[in-house]
Formats: sequence, structure tokens, C-alpha cells
Amino acid sequence: KIDVIRGGVAARVVDDMVEYLDVPKNVIFGVLHIPESTAHKLIKDDRNLDAGASERVVRVADIMRLAEETLGGREAATQWLKSPNLALGGATPLSMLDTEPGAGEVGRILSSINYGGVL
Repeated sequence: KIDVIRGGVAARVVDDMVEYLDVPKNVIFGVLHIPESTAHKLIKDDRNLDAGASERVVRVADIMRLAEETLGGREAATQWLKSPNLALGGATPLSMLDTEPGAGEVGRILSSINYGGVL
């Protein structure tokens, strides 16, 4: 993961994330902290994201994988990630993935669900 982050993830991953999560691009731009104009230019020029945005991509991928394992598949996981969550003060889990502490909270909730919690 370190080498991937340092080398940068291909910017076109934004399109993959949009399709996978079935959300508008601006949602992904927000989670990755990328201005829309910058993202479009990077995608058009087939360039990589910087290390910070690449780390956030890896973080989202890790949580998506955990959500799928916990909730029994892609559809349930993406629905859960996009739904307001009481344990997150009404925020969606996806919106929390822009920071490491937010992702940690989402991971904690998924672990609780996985081990019989009710969050």
C-alpha cells in the first residue's frame, strides 16, 4: 500500500469509485479532497493523484472491502456507506472517510456489527 500511495493512484479511479458507489462525482471529489477542475484535468491527462488523495483512495477501498465482508456484499455495503448513521451523528459513513479518524470510527462500527453489536 505504501508504494501505491507514494507512486500515486491513477486519477481515473475517480470514475471507478463513482460507478462502484453509484454517487455523483462531487461526492468522491469531496471525500478525496480534490477540486473538481483539478480532478478533471488529471483524468483527462491520464495522470496520478498526489500522495494525500491516493491515501484517501486506499482508505476508501479498505473500508469498502470491510463493509462488503461485514454486510454480505457490494449492494448492502454501498447502501450502508451512503445512509445516515446514528452512531456517526447522522452523517453517512462515506462522508467520514475523508479523514483517518473518521475512517477509524466507520471501521469501529463495522467491527461492532461484525461481532454482534447493534450500531
